[in-house]
This record gives sequence, structure tokens and C-alpha cells, in this order.
Amino acid sequence: MKWPDWTGVGERTYKQSAGEVVQPSKTAWDWLQLLIVPAVLAGAVTIYNQAQTDQANNRQAEQAAQNLKQAAVANQDTIFQSYLSQMSSLMVSKKLLTSKPNTAASKVGRVLTVGFLSAMDGARKGDVVQFLFHAHLLGNAKEYATGRAPGSALISLGSADLRGANLIAAHIPGANLTGADLTDADLTGAYLLNTDFNGAILERANLSHAIVGANLKGANLIGANLTGASLTSSNLSNADLNGANLQGAYLNNANLTGATLTGATLTGANLRGAIFKQTTCPNGQVTNTHC
Repeated sequence: MKWPDWTGVGERTYKQSAGEVVQPSKTAWDWLQLLIVPAVLAGAVTIYNQAQTDQANNRQAEQAAQNLKQAAVANQDTIFQSYLSQMSSLMVSKKLLTSKPNTAASKVGRVLTVGFLSAMDGARKGDVVQFLFHAHLLGNAKEYATGRAPGSALISLGSADLRGANLIAAHIPGANLTGADLTDADLTGAYLLNTDFNGAILERANLSHAIVGANLKGANLIGANLTGASLTSSNLSNADLNGANLQGAYLNNANLTGATLTGATLTGANLRGAIFKQTTCPNGQVTNTHC
């Protein structure tokens, strides 16, 4: 097959006289090559520049995100330190530690605590609760040992915003958490003996291996993780345990009157002596005996 001369493909011959030099004419292919090379180079440069721009933009975005994260941490530290400062002043100048429940100092302390908690992240919320415990503002050791009434706490956490609080292995027995919002809180391994969770929201909270033995009457425990938790003698009457994981939990002698266990997992749970009265079992059946 013979290619047309204009393509520049294949062998070409030229006649020439002795001593003459023949310069072949430019073909379309020759001209096309002159255009292709610069275009390829230009494309490569464009791609390289775009890649560099993308990398620079990604670095800027990452730096901006890091700056925002650091700013958020700094802001949370500032809020927490401000809370500690005001509470310390209240403890010293208003003698909060030696006051009695429901006095002016106690009420101011609660207002400060509830207000600051709503502006804190999960980690700082956990720090606040631990601070209150160690400062004996949630009660004293003697009261914890005797199972005191929640109303004797100097600072009540009732109805407090404790969503997402980090309370892993927290030690807050006997605290008043009635009506508190502990949605998504992590209470893994926490010691909560005699703590009052009456009407509290513990939706999706993690209470695995926690020692509860508390008042959970009417509490919202939907989707909560209670695997291996000690709920011995706990009051769970009218509590909503829909979808809760109670695998291996200790519910012996617990009061489950009117409780809802629809979709709950009870595999390996200890239900010896538990009270069932108008209790809705995992299969949806209402029972007065056992699930």
C-alpha cells in the first residue's frame, strides 16, 4: 500500500542534479507535528499547575479545619476555666461547701452549673460532674454509703444538659439526675449506686458494665447499651427500654412494672426475682409473670 505524499508516511524519492541539495516540501503531517508538540506540552503544564493548585487548596482546607479545631478546644478550655473560677469564688466567698441544700449559695451554684453545661462538649461535661463529686457538692461520702435522698445534694444535676457526656468509670453515687438529658452519654463502668435517674433521658447511652442499682423510673433508655450492667434491685417501672441491649445484665429483683422491652436483647440476663406487671416483652407481648 502506498501512502499519499501529503501524509509524510512511507518512502519518498526526489530527483536532483549533481551538486544540488533537495529540500523536501512540508507535508500536512509535518505541520501537524509542529502543532501537537506545543499542545501536549501546554496540556502537561496545565495539568501540573492544576495539581499544584489542588494540593495547595487541600493544605489550606486542612489547615483551616485544624485551626477551627484548635479554636474550639481553646474555647472549651476557656469556658471550663471560667466555670471553675466562678464556682471556686462561690465556694470561698459564699461558703458553698458549708451551706445547706436550697440555700442561696446552693441555688446560684446550680444555675451556674446548668448554664455552663449547656455550652460544653462531652469531655468538659464529664469534667464538671467529676469536679462536683470530688468537691462534695453532689453529697458527702457518709451520705453515699447510707443511700441518702437525692434532695440532700448541694448541687442538683436534675434536668441538666449532659448529652454526649464522657462519664467513663465516673464515680457519682447518689447524685440527683432526675430529668437530666444524657443522650449518647458514655457511662461505661460508672459507679451509679443510688443515683436518681427518674425521668432521665438515656437514649443510646452506654452503660455497659456500670453499677447502677438506681431509680430509673420512667427513664428513656431507648437503644441504650446495658450489656453486663448491674441493675440489681433497680426501679425500672415505666421505663422505655425499646431496642436496649441488656445482654448479660443483672436485673435480679429489679422492678419492671409497666416497662417496655420491645426489641430489647435479654440474652444471658439475670431476671431472677424481677417484678413483671403489665411489662411489654421483646416479642411485644404484655406479661405479669416473666419475659
